[in-house]
Amino acid sequence: MSSKSKAQANLMRAAEHGATFAKAKKLRASMTAAQLHDFAVTKSKNLPRHVKKNHQGSMNRYGAMRGGH
Repeated sequence: MSSKSKAQANLMRAAEHGATFAKAKKLRASMTAAQLHDFAVTKSKNLPRHVKKNHQGSMNRYGAMRGGH
């Protein structure tokens, strides 16, 4: 798996290298070292700085819930 943004790649690199802030500790506890490494080594040349969060939750672009018919 690869990082979606430069910010995510930087966070994964920090967690992989033993950063002591809360998010890094949480990532190390929830992911394997191999998973962290896969995100951390993503080439960042063509990645956006940040990716905006989807504030619509689990709705699709038409306003209908996903997974239901």
